[in-house]
Amino acid sequence: MRLLLQPTIASLRNDYDLNDFADEEQFNDELLVRQGFETEEMDVEEGEEFEIPIGMRASVIENEEDPTGEFEFDEEKEEAYKLYAEVEDGVWDEEPIRENLQAGRYKLEGHLIKVIELYEE
Repeated sequence: MRLLLQPTIASLRNDYDLNDFADEEQFNDELLVRQGFETEEMDVEEGEEFEIPIGMRASVIENEEDPTGEFEFDEEKEEAYKLYAEVEDGVWDEEPIRENLQAGRYKLEGHLIKVIELYEE
């Protein structure tokens, strides 16, 4: 599985002062540009634990069933992997990945991305 890691807009906001820009639109444009420059890819193998650092988010961009590597949202591609999380004490459930994976530790187990620990931001 290949993940696309990007810094969150919230984490990038901490690096800038709004007063350094002509207006809020220019500020927001700079954040988006910087987010693009700081994007990186991560390959995860079956059975491997991986971490999404605080201030980052990740999305699945490639899987074994669809190795195109296209960055656009594809519902079938997103359905290939499911998030496996503890919904209440001792009860685990699979759910489709509809948003980015948040900062935390995970493990890839087949088609399941198991949540080990989620980080508070």
